[in-house]
Amino acid sequence: MKIVTDRVYPDEGCWGLFEGPRTVHSFDGSSASHWVQAVYVIRGDAIAEYTTDYGPTTLFERTTPLIIPSFGENTVSTPGPRRQEPPGPPLV
Repeated sequence: MKIVTDRVYPDEGCWGLFEGPRTVHSFDGSSASHWVQAVYVIRGDAIAEYTTDYGPTTLFERTTPLIIPSFGENTVSTPGPRRQEPPGPPLV
């Protein structure tokens, strides 16, 4: 079962990330395709979903959907690989 959350914390275990088109339903009963980012975190024994809606998919026609799987070995704030600065003169 998936629960919906309104925030995530940096030290929570991450279950993955999805960014791509999703059908969003409005209160008036209509639906539209929106570009959504969903972060899945581990809360107790359940998976919680935090979503950000970036707007209609027509704004993202040339964008490829993204799925980053994780099985709890990473946290929400785990940094990716860092770009290494080239060696230079010492700062004075």
